Amino acid sequence: PAGVPTLREVLRRYPDTRLIVELKGPSTALARAVVDTVREADAVDRTCIGGFSWRALRAVRQFEPRLATSASKAEVRVALYASRVGLSVQPGSYVVFQVPECAGLTRVVSRQFIRRAHEAHLAVQVWTVDDPSDVRRLLDWGADAIITDRPDLAIPTLKEWMGKGGLGGVRKG
Repeated sequence: PAGVPTLREVLRRYPDTRLIVELKGPSTALARAVVDTVREADAVDRTCIGGFSWRALRAVRQFEPRLATSASKAEVRVALYASRVGLSVQPGSYVVFQVPECAGLTRVVSRQFIRRAHEAHLAVQVWTVDDPSDVRRLLDWGADAIITDRPDLAIPTLKEWMGKGGLGGVRKG
């Protein structure tokens, strides 16, 4: 069938692929439906649920504690302020920061933020990075993943970066 595939269809079609599923809003009913779909597909170990809403992410964590989640907007803010004043980033019930490099006039991602997150065993995935020079810089800083609207530019840049001895600060897995 043509059109946009359902989550169930994507999980079935790509059984060995790690996925990020972004919840667009605070709906706990949607969070429950996503958790149920991920469980039914036996994909808990390869799926990370992201989103801005603390309410939705909290619901995911309650419905399925084994399911990886990103930090909510509020949790990112606390970690960002801690890293800026030289404090350790405290791990929470999330495994990753999925963040923009900048939010308005506020720089979110920096070498220091990534270093502090890694010290807490948390990954940093940066969105939406479409410029190859930004991709290289963020990888050099140790970003764990780049989320892009331009894979046609990002993939060759990543391959080039890896060919030059990249992965210095990047954790695999």
